[in-house]
Amino acid sequence: TYILLCGSPPFYAKSQAALFRKIMTGSWRFIDDDWLDVSETAKNFVARLLVHEPTLRASTGDALAHAWLAAPPTSSTPSTP
Repeated sequence: TYILLCGSPPFYAKSQAALFRKIMTGSWRFIDDDWLDVSETAKNFVARLLVHEPTLRASTGDALAHAWLAAPPTSSTPSTP
């Protein structure tokens, strides 16, 4: 979801070892330029899924019930059948 919304991965480093450290410690952030047009509700959804501590991370049920997924689309583009 992070990549779909901003176009880049949540974890980036110049070396594979540094990348793995970031993943293992859960070190990520929203890069301002990439996230300017993303709603706070969508950011909250992503943040809840990227919580490092598994017991604090959103469960599948929590994710499916999140306001960002439950909210009706705001786009004026007609849906396809």
